Amino acid sequence: MNKIVVTLIALTIPGASAFAGSNYTYLALGDSLPFGMNITLLPPYSLTLPTEAAFIGFPEVAAAAMHVSVKNASCPGETSGSFLDVTALDNGCNGPHLVPPPTSTIGFKSSVIGLHAVYSGSQMDFAVSELKANKSINLVTLNIGADDGLLVLPQLIACRQDPDPTTCANNVLSPVLLAYATNLAKILTGIRAQYQGTLMLMTYYSPDPSLDGFTEALNGTMTKVAVQLSATPGFVPITIVDAFAAFQIASASANHDACQAGLLIPLPASPLNLLPCDVHPSPSGRDLLAILVERVVPSTNNTCNGFYSGTFPGNLNVSTGQSCIFVGGGVRGNITQAGGSLILSGATVGGNVQIQGGGAFSIGNLARITGNLQIQNLPANANQNQLCGVTVTGNVTYQNSGAPIEIGAATMCPGISVGGNLQVQNNFANVGVAGNMVKGNVEVQNNIGSAIVSSNQIGKNLQCSGNSTITGNGNTALQKQGQCAAF
Repeated sequence: MNKIVVTLIALTIPGASAFAGSNYTYLALGDSLPFGMNITLLPPYSLTLPTEAAFIGFPEVAAAAMHVSVKNASCPGETSGSFLDVTALDNGCNGPHLVPPPTSTIGFKSSVIGLHAVYSGSQMDFAVSELKANKSINLVTLNIGADDGLLVLPQLIACRQDPDPTTCANNVLSPVLLAYATNLAKILTGIRAQYQGTLMLMTYYSPDPSLDGFTEALNGTMTKVAVQLSATPGFVPITIVDAFAAFQIASASANHDACQAGLLIPLPASPLNLLPCDVHPSPSGRDLLAILVERVVPSTNNTCNGFYSGTFPGNLNVSTGQSCIFVGGGVRGNITQAGGSLILSGATVGGNVQIQGGGAFSIGNLARITGNLQIQNLPANANQNQLCGVTVTGNVTYQNSGAPIEIGAATMCPGISVGGNLQVQNNFANVGVAGNMVKGNVEVQNNIGSAIVSSNQIGKNLQCSGNSTITGNGNTALQKQGQCAAF
């Protein structure tokens, strides 16, 4: 997978209050992430209290780069419940900061520091009033939900000592995610009632590898709500930008540890600190989030070479010498790759994806393809191509290729979901088909390299024949035939 180098944006960035007028075009909503929280500016790390202008979030960085004005209404500690109702429990916005251990006895909104935007009611009421009054707004970003989870983080950590930690964690987190889904649907529906422009929902990055599962559960709920609403007739689709994947890619050389990669704020040595970094982004991490916002507006041509989080309006071509990386966003039409490299992470493709004749690819992490996925005639090479966690509405074929492929795997590559058939045929390198859900048939035939077929849930038949070497187990199907009869 290509390494993404984050170039820091060398700009003089104005505070959000510099755009307090009514003619701004970008409205930022959410919690401490867009606010630009930096706890090293607060006691006990600092002896003096800063003003709100000292906190610079990714909306200010993105707005400066895009040469637009922004109003940042975010509130540190805001939960999805308190976003709608100021009397609901939060984690430092309207009431005391609770997790990690309390650092204040009043909410950030009413503190002497204050918010970037001045209001006393709920953030939802403020957002609706602003969207009604300012029809020049053409971008709204939303970050909400992390503090819903943080409030139960001590219980989740305690579950590690439970005899059944998985059941314990599910019992703690399930009602939180259910309430979050309900609140998020209300928030998104309320915004869409007043505003039909670009509405960007950003997934959360994982601040520590030990929190990957927790973060993915939160992001999964977020994405499910947004996808279901976007599929509702008459509902203008929501753009999902995958900050989780962006941080994973950017921290790959540091074992996917955002702290080690310099993406989080380092904390000074102190008995108060259990971790070397805070959960909030460093300038480097903040600028990466800003890049995701900047690129939410797509190119108007049909070629792809760069890092994108927006949605292309038509078809897209990827050729030799080009590197096309989607983290969120996607393509409304088809993607055709004849060379170069293609990465789809959290992206949605409205048509077919055809990869033919060359090029490296990685498709996964909540990517969705509403048509067919066809991969064929790849030349021999040592690159390990992967299909991980992608949902394909139609058929998936991998044929006549000399490059190895993992279609799902036992570890680090979740299985894919296929609405039609899965065919793996006439390949010359190793192929793996593991942990997938296929509604139709699975056919693994005439592969010269070694083939593995295991732990797949198949709606119809599993058929294997003509493979030089094939192993497997744990598959479920109506019928298992040929070389896979005992698998």
